[in-house]
Amino acid sequence: MINLQELAQRRQQLAQAAAQRLLQAQQVWNGIPALIQQGLNSAPRDWVSLECLANEPAYAKTDTRKRFVLWEARKIGGITIEKGVGIAQQHAAVISLFIPPNLNVVRFPFNPGDSSPRDSLSWDSIDPNLRSQNPRFFEMTRFSTASRSNLALVPLNPQNLQALPRFPGADARLETAVNNHNRAVHPAEWTSLNQWLNRAQGAPPRFVGLVRDPGHAASPQGIQVNGAPYRLYSIKTGVNYVGSTYEGPGAGNKHALESNSSMAMLRSNVVRGLPNRDTTFGVQTEILTITAPLRDGRRDGFQVRELSCMVPRFQYLPGQAIPYARQHFDRAASEADRCAFWRNAFAVPLGRAKARIFLNYGLVHTSANAQNFVLGFAGHGVRQFVARDLGDTSWHDDYIRDYVRFTNDKGLTVYRALCDEQGANVRHVLRNTSSGQYPAPHMVRLAAYSVLTHRFGASLGWSRANLHLFITGVFDGFLSYIQECLGLELRYPTNPGQPLHDQEIDDIGTDGAYPHMNEQRYLQQVEDCLRLLPEALLRQAAWVRRRSAQRLLQGGDDGVLQRAVHAEEMLLCASVEKFLRTADKAPLRRRLQPLFTQGNWPAVVQW
Repeated sequence: MINLQELAQRRQQLAQAAAQRLLQAQQVWNGIPALIQQGLNSAPRDWVSLECLANEPAYAKTDTRKRFVLWEARKIGGITIEKGVGIAQQHAAVISLFIPPNLNVVRFPFNPGDSSPRDSLSWDSIDPNLRSQNPRFFEMTRFSTASRSNLALVPLNPQNLQALPRFPGADARLETAVNNHNRAVHPAEWTSLNQWLNRAQGAPPRFVGLVRDPGHAASPQGIQVNGAPYRLYSIKTGVNYVGSTYEGPGAGNKHALESNSSMAMLRSNVVRGLPNRDTTFGVQTEILTITAPLRDGRRDGFQVRELSCMVPRFQYLPGQAIPYARQHFDRAASEADRCAFWRNAFAVPLGRAKARIFLNYGLVHTSANAQNFVLGFAGHGVRQFVARDLGDTSWHDDYIRDYVRFTNDKGLTVYRALCDEQGANVRHVLRNTSSGQYPAPHMVRLAAYSVLTHRFGASLGWSRANLHLFITGVFDGFLSYIQECLGLELRYPTNPGQPLHDQEIDDIGTDGAYPHMNEQRYLQQVEDCLRLLPEALLRQAAWVRRRSAQRLLQGGDDGVLQRAVHAEEMLLCASVEKFLRTADKAPLRRRLQPLFTQGNWPAVVQW
């Protein structure tokens, strides 16, 4: 017989516990902004502090030490292993860690703080046929970044792995309602940071306390931690949470590795295979991807990225952190000075880097999300521009076929990679993308407006006129780099006239936006632009910039700014595209050949 009094008491206890959890979650959430500021002030130029804390509170994370749980699965059919060319020698510790010799197992990392054992690849979710009969579990130090990736200290000696008795569950989160959105805060992690900031005994170390020099830690010799050697890598797994924000199934769908992971591996092989003598430019490349089937039929896995392009003694600032931490890097006294500084420090090198990625690797970088780029500082000057996440690119078939493959054997490497992907199920090429993440660009594009999204532009707090001036630095950097490499006279005219009315600018900016909203109108805009001569397109682009600056000073809204950026980009890129399609190709191939052979490309950063 049901005891109604006991049942009522039990319900009351559950309600009280739920109320207590909600109160605790709200208290943790309310304390995050202060902890962010304290953390940044105490480590203003630490890479991971900037990755984690220099962000909106909903996406902020702590920069304290956390862990990956490594678990073993049977190394049999169904598991796919992709190794980068040459990494078995250059990154032997990574191979032996995840594919231990003579054991016939594969080790997978699981992020217990941000992932669900049900939604991401885990001991619980893997195809039961792949479960090891005598499973072993280990833990490995990790530190969060702004995205789903984590920095990991990989032991150069496998004996330094710390064993665990069992596979742990996901760390507990507490949900709370904030501004009509559910946020799932992680009390233990924020408490750890609070303890560290208040010098509590036993508080877990922050990245700045373990890794003083990321460039040194990412080098082949690595660093010593408690007398043992470790090397710094980046590891991407599926997650349900980015900061306190749910981005798992049905939201951001970040619970599984993207379908473009194989494409990122292919592009990384190309980048590593081509010479680079420009010390101001680096690319973080993928070196290992392992995936496995889950019991529900999906596939998931992880990807390892090497960081050896980072330079010892440089201090690294991730692009998305600029609005929140710029005062620790610039010395500007006014908004105009800040705009000028970051235009030269970030926007112009971004345009030059995109030109380098296009001319050298034949890739159209379709995302300018600031999170995908890192600046290396020495004092108050930028010394290096680092690109990451090569999966957000499309091959430019025409440029590769018309120019790159005729340079030398290095150019043929790029051409063969294009051919390999064209025959694959998942591909990002000029006129077709199948991953569903970015539409086909159909011409070289820069996606410059993406820099201002994800609240980057809003968090800068600048006028729209200054945001416009800042972002046009991407166009200036792109065009100047093209000119230097190819010896062209593609320039904006000083007196462009008035070739377009305001409505025409708005139409080009609407229909020519990338990523675009309406594919049919976008294709028509591409076709219309490519009917014009390069000189006419540059004249229109110059007028769009001049007229848009006037409109924004006169009170133009965010829509005017967005359409202005998209319109100028469409016209500028169309001019380069039209020139490459119609130019005498032999002289340009000869111009490109020594750049491919020797890798002595112009510097991306000119500080």
